[in-house]
Amino acid sequence: ANFFFFIYDNYGGVLSGIVSFFAWIFIWGVYLILIEINFFSQNPGTEIEKNNLEDTSREV
Repeated sequence: ANFFFFIYDNYGGVLSGIVSFFAWIFIWGVYLILIEINFFSQNPGTEIEKNNLEDTSREV
């Protein structure tokens, strides 16, 4: 435990900086993914929706 606290006292700022850095990247990644999902769900020109329209026209 003393060794752990020794590392935390000397490198706590570096570790917290690295953790906050990865947390910042993770939050931005999720944010951008949600924006892309929202954009493509609202955009009728995507390939998936084109294929769905073709499938429904084939069924009819």
